Amino acid sequence: MLKYLPKYIVLTSIILLFIGCLEMEIIDQPMTAQIASSFIATTEIIFTQDPDADYDRRMLFGINKPTGWIINSVTYLSPEHGEGIFEYLGNEQDEPDCVDCGIDTGWENELEGSYPSPTGLHWQMFVSDKDTISTSNEEDPDTFHVTINYTVDYAESSYMLRYFTAFTDLNDAGDQEKSALDSASIAIYNPASTTVATLTITDHSWLNENIKMKGSMSDWFLFAANDDGVDGDIEAGDHVWTGQYPIFDDGVYEWGAIEDDGSEYGIWLIDGPNPQFVVEGSTITGVTDYIIPPDSAVYPGAVKFTVTDGTQEYVAIEWKGTPTDWNTVPMYDDGSTSGDEVAGDHIWTVIIDNIVPGDHEWGAIENDGTDNGIWLIDGAWENPSFNLESDMFTLHGQTDYVIPEPGGEDITKTVLFSVDMTEWLDEAGNLGMSIFSIGRSDSVQVRGSFNNWGNCTECTMTRTPGTNIFSHAINVTAQPNSEHEWAYYLHLSQASLDSIATRFDVQPVDWIGWETSPQNAGNRNFNLGEDDGTNLLELPIHSFYDVFPGAVLEQGNSMDVTFSIDMSDATSMGFNAIEDSVFLRTGDKWLNLTQGYSDGADVNFYGAVNNNDGTYSLDLTFHGPLPWSIYYKWGFKDVSFGTEIQEEGGGLGGAPRIRYFHRNIDDNCNWPSSFAFPLDETFSPDPTFQEPWDSSAICMELMDIEKDLPLPQRFYVSNNYPNPFNPTTQIKFSMPMESDMSLKIYSIAGAEVYSYTKKSLQAGTYLVDWNGRNMNNAPVASGVYFYEFRAGKEFHITKKMTLLK
Repeated sequence: MLKYLPKYIVLTSIILLFIGCLEMEIIDQPMTAQIASSFIATTEIIFTQDPDADYDRRMLFGINKPTGWIINSVTYLSPEHGEGIFEYLGNEQDEPDCVDCGIDTGWENELEGSYPSPTGLHWQMFVSDKDTISTSNEEDPDTFHVTINYTVDYAESSYMLRYFTAFTDLNDAGDQEKSALDSASIAIYNPASTTVATLTITDHSWLNENIKMKGSMSDWFLFAANDDGVDGDIEAGDHVWTGQYPIFDDGVYEWGAIEDDGSEYGIWLIDGPNPQFVVEGSTITGVTDYIIPPDSAVYPGAVKFTVTDGTQEYVAIEWKGTPTDWNTVPMYDDGSTSGDEVAGDHIWTVIIDNIVPGDHEWGAIENDGTDNGIWLIDGAWENPSFNLESDMFTLHGQTDYVIPEPGGEDITKTVLFSVDMTEWLDEAGNLGMSIFSIGRSDSVQVRGSFNNWGNCTECTMTRTPGTNIFSHAINVTAQPNSEHEWAYYLHLSQASLDSIATRFDVQPVDWIGWETSPQNAGNRNFNLGEDDGTNLLELPIHSFYDVFPGAVLEQGNSMDVTFSIDMSDATSMGFNAIEDSVFLRTGDKWLNLTQGYSDGADVNFYGAVNNNDGTYSLDLTFHGPLPWSIYYKWGFKDVSFGTEIQEEGGGLGGAPRIRYFHRNIDDNCNWPSSFAFPLDETFSPDPTFQEPWDSSAICMELMDIEKDLPLPQRFYVSNNYPNPFNPTTQIKFSMPMESDMSLKIYSIAGAEVYSYTKKSLQAGTYLVDWNGRNMNNAPVASGVYFYEFRAGKEFHITKKMTLLK
């Protein structure tokens, strides 16, 4: 039987017991197609039957496409179940012999209600032609390739095609725990009239084998690049990779390229700012070619080779290759001989001289005393190779080799994720963001590399009763000490999306629910650690978007914020203060949405004021609700060339500038009416400045009071003074060594009311002021409180204080 559960959405243990497990992924859809042409797209579905299921249901397959397109066929091919088709269902009854088995009729209308179509697109629903009993299990699942054959019309545009799947017993098309969505973009163009950008990557390194391109014209989705002499490529195998993409609108476009090595993001190939080109009608100017430079010999005919020993086990590595007729030459890890730079770092180095121009191969052995040694190159038929040109300097190919770390067996740990949603809950009395509502069927999810990100399984979090903390445990199986990325995700119902649109007068962008962590400048990460016998990894409690309680400019408050930058060094990038104008680009979706600037997409603010000293400033007024973190970057409009030059940061260029506005500690930790960020000292094409993350900096003040005295000899925490106090008291502590520290304040009932932490605090003596407020910035009641001080694992003490009003 064709049965389906979401890969894109949550698979909980309850659902697994009820139906089974199904995953779907788009595995083939072109990025471009010509008008009036046909093309195919293919999705892969993997299904595991639940042995306890005692009924059969047919699989549904929905397609959101332009209204003028024709779907010629929807077919499937399965090694276990053979070939079949999906028949057009429309709004008709899905299972005539089973009344009240989920949504019986009106499927296309249901999809439009749950996932509204963009203008010019509509949903069409199909249903599988047969039921087939499945005997699949986790070790041996069923696989289906579903192929959609399209014929497009004569309209030129870019579209996001969406695919939906579920079973006929689904009661709500918007129930994303029992359905799945996936999407992929495509651009339809007329080759006779559409401007097509031809981009090239000339790879003088000769190391890349699967280059793909992406850019703002493709919404940073990948599209193909070729070195096969077709599709715009001039000569096959010349290491010049060519990609083409249709451009529908005049403007400035950024682009770049990756080496698709099978990892999640590939290897980014552009060094420095992203190349830009300008389209005006059929004319393209700017940078459409990028050159990856070759390597260079150390001196004429002398090439440096390295072998990095990931096993850290080898002690006598030797080099051999065609330049020495495969005779061995010792390599070194002593920090001085034959080009080696650092002793004992397990990077073995040798410089081989007198190499003649031409193609060469090489390898390495561990000299274990046997005749041939231990061959260290993985792969039976292909050795590392390189080419030295006739100038005896220009070098192409591989001169470095990495012996991977030993894999060993995977371990499994239950990882506990917890997130504080205080400022995001739309509940009575909350003056924060007020976006998220359990009553509107919203959920918060954990999405990461360990559960397929947007196609996540087992990702919905549960609220801890009586708190604003949501938690979820996920079994993660991977190598010991492996690194994993993830983010929290707000899965907002249509009711919440409509509420946002009503409040801020715009429908938010599709990616509004994705968290970006300011303190991590992107996704969060954790290390699985060693197998310690507990099989448990409990992560610290985070706050969604790093907006902890008290870190929101509340509703009803306003703040005038000043940004400033020194543009003196920007002249080297073509900036002319006499004629060019400076602008600020805000890249935070919640700022842009809540302030009414856009639907969450980036926005440029022109009109920065020239202060006549090389600096420029721009004033913006922000209104609550607004998180305290600000993402932005600077740019200028080059009048001479009619282009806009921006700092790198955001998208593919790394993180943008990140800063935080702060409460006023001299005004009882209230938000100030105005705030000026420190001067951004340099306009930078490189990845830009992020203010260090410090949650305590929003209000509490830490003062080093004994900088000129000898370092303390022991840990010490004073009694707070004054005590009793109203409303502020001070706590003095000393640390004889660098250490992480935390100060937590609890009510007499044991409830945590405030937490203050510092990572890697230097040895010294310090004062902490506490203003008698909790993490919501609300005054706490009179009474007895405990303050608990910890310094790493070395020191721990708890003391008592009294607040009297």
